[in-house]
Amino acid sequence: MSPRRRPLHAALLLAPLAMPVSCADAPALEPATEQLRSTCADWGCGESVAVLDTLAFHELDEAGAPNSAGIRLLGLTQRGRAYTVDVVDNQLFARALAPSRDGDLSGEQLEGAELSLSTPAGIYAIHLRAVSQVPYWVGEATPNEVYHLEYTDPSGSEARPLCSNPPDAAAEWPEPTAALLFTGDRYDAVGKRVIAGAPADPGQWFNIACAGSALAKLHLSRHTPAGSSGEFTSTTAQRQALLKMFTADMCGTGQAFTEEGTPLRWGNATGTKRLRGDEASLEALWGEAGALCLDEHRLDVDADDPDAEEIHGEVVRACEAVGKPLPPCTDLPGFPRTWPPGAYVLSANPRRD
Repeated sequence: MSPRRRPLHAALLLAPLAMPVSCADAPALEPATEQLRSTCADWGCGESVAVLDTLAFHELDEAGAPNSAGIRLLGLTQRGRAYTVDVVDNQLFARALAPSRDGDLSGEQLEGAELSLSTPAGIYAIHLRAVSQVPYWVGEATPNEVYHLEYTDPSGSEARPLCSNPPDAAAEWPEPTAALLFTGDRYDAVGKRVIAGAPADPGQWFNIACAGSALAKLHLSRHTPAGSSGEFTSTTAQRQALLKMFTADMCGTGQAFTEEGTPLRWGNATGTKRLRGDEASLEALWGEAGALCLDEHRLDVDADDPDAEEIHGEVVRACEAVGKPLPPCTDLPGFPRTWPPGAYVLSANPRRD
């Protein structure tokens, strides 16, 4: 049984400001094992990802290199004109192939554009229906463009949303069916790792971060190169620690021990995010290799769930099996005022009254 709802120490008010996050993933991604209900392939259970029928993906290469699903970007057209795709930081541009009075396209000018993709199942089209904006969650609420995308299959089927399993519309997800596009880091979906710099240079790759996804949370929390600004900068290790927390990769092996819609709060060692101090309990400290300790797992909180008490033990045993013990955070010297080396994120469970 896990430690139950330890009262929060006043020192936590000095660490991370809270923002509820929900942990989600794509219906096309079935659980890899039945041993743990929260163990799912790739990004995790219920995660909202870009899906062309059964082909799930999160990135494309502007130069047309195939991604891990074998999908290649062929180009963009609008009103019969051909363009190349150019994502700069967090904004999409269509660059004209030939001189024209319209020139390059951006923002609302892109509405009605169509991206052509080559896949193992044939040529798909992604239709850009609308462009809107959402603000960052931390720091100055500068707007990010988000793109409402639908796709049709090689047969010309009725258009369907590209982003699977969108979150419920709420303040943090005002555009639940849209996606952010951004450059910078690349991500290993299976290992839940941030890939940046040599030998895995981001090159001309850009990310497609559906609303509600771990990648969208990273970007809106300013933990991407494209979202960095002023004091809101982070190292690759810090960004990976936050990715591990969002996906609940407790053991650092890539397994996502979470479920869609699980509420959570968090804060970081730099103080750019802080806990409110009224949380029901602490969950875990996180570093780039996963959780460093575990008090009350996010799925172990629901008193109405008869399986909740078992989840903590299952997670601890899974991590022990790969040589990664998870002691209670309360056993760490000086915790919570002092964090051990490598700790960057502290997650906590909000009250569920």
